[in-house]
Amino acid sequence: MKSLLYLANNIIRSNFSRMNYPFKLTFIVTNQCNLRCKMCNIWSKNGSEPELTTGEIERILKRNDFFSWVNISGGEIFLRPDIVDIIKTVLATNKNLYLLDFPTNGFMTDTILQSVSKILKYRPERLMITVSLDGPLELHNELRGRRESWQRVVETFTGLRKLGEKNRNMHVYFGFTIMPQNMKMLNDAFLAVKSRIPDITHDDFHINIAHDSEHYYENKDQGFCAESEALEYLRDFVKYRRFSLHPTYVLERKYQKLCSDYFHNKKIPMVCKALSSSCFLDPYGNVFPCSIYDKKIGNLKEYNFDIKKLWNSEMAIQVQKEIEHGNCPQCWTPCEAYQTLLGNLRSWW
Repeated sequence: MKSLLYLANNIIRSNFSRMNYPFKLTFIVTNQCNLRCKMCNIWSKNGSEPELTTGEIERILKRNDFFSWVNISGGEIFLRPDIVDIIKTVLATNKNLYLLDFPTNGFMTDTILQSVSKILKYRPERLMITVSLDGPLELHNELRGRRESWQRVVETFTGLRKLGEKNRNMHVYFGFTIMPQNMKMLNDAFLAVKSRIPDITHDDFHINIAHDSEHYYENKDQGFCAESEALEYLRDFVKYRRFSLHPTYVLERKYQKLCSDYFHNKKIPMVCKALSSSCFLDPYGNVFPCSIYDKKIGNLKEYNFDIKKLWNSEMAIQVQKEIEHGNCPQCWTPCEAYQTLLGNLRSWW
C-alpha cells in the first residue's frame, strides 16, 4: 500500500508541474539479441561500445532510489547473465517501487523461467511480463528471423503463466505490435495461440503501434510505422474484451481510444511527459527523453551516476520545454504514452 500511495502522489504531482526527478525509468540493460527482427536493428549495435557493468548498474540504482515504476528492456534482457542480480538491486534499492515490468522475445524458455523464478523470491510488489508475439506461426517467424521462434513464445508464455498462478502479483501478457506487415493478422495471431492455449482471451493481449527510432531500434524510415488502417483491426479485436476497472485496462483503453486522434492529426493527443516525469537510459549510460526522440541529454558517468543532477541540468530542462511545445517526433507508443496519460488526467474528460 505504501508504494501505491507513493506512485499516486507522483502521478498527482506530475499533473501540475515538471517533477524534480523521474518517477518512471525505462532502462535498456543490453542491446544483445538472439533474434534478427525485420522491424528492429538493435542487435547490430551490440559490441559497438562496452555496456554498463554490473557494478556500474548497481551504482546507478543505489544512487537513484526514488522510482515508482521501472521498465527493464533490451535487446533481450535474459542474454545478460547478471539480469537477476540487476533486478534484485532494483527491488532492494527502490523501496517504494510499485511496478516492475519487462518484455522478452520468449526464445530462451528454460533460462527465462529459471530467472523469473529467482526474481519472484525477491517479492516484487507488482511484476508485469510481456512476451512478444507478432502474428501466427509463419508470419511471426518471418518477422523475427528465427524459424522456431513462435513455438518458443507459446512455451515461454505457458510456463510464465504457471508461475503467475502461484504469485498473484505477477501478470503475463502477449505483446502484439501493430505494423503494416501484420495488422491484418491480429485476430489470426490470437486464434493461432488459442489453438494451443484454449483458455486464452483477448484480455491477455497488450497492443502497441509500431514506431521508428534512430537511437534505439535503428529502423528509421524502413516502412514499419503503423498506419491509420490499423485502427480498423484494432477496434475489431478490442471489442471482445471484458469491461474492467483495473488500472492497466483503463489505461490501455484510453490509449487505444486516442490512437484515432493520433493517426488523424499525426500529433500526440496531449502534452508529452518525457523528461517531465520519465526518462530513458541506454546500456552505455546515455540518457534520452524517451525511446523515440534521439536528443541525448548526457551520460550518467559524467554526472557521478546521479540522475537527479542530469535531470535538473540546463540541457534536460531545455529539451523538456521543446517536448512540451511539441518540438519532438510526436510518438504514441505505450512506452511513453502511459505516463503521459497519467500526467494529463484533466484532459480525460
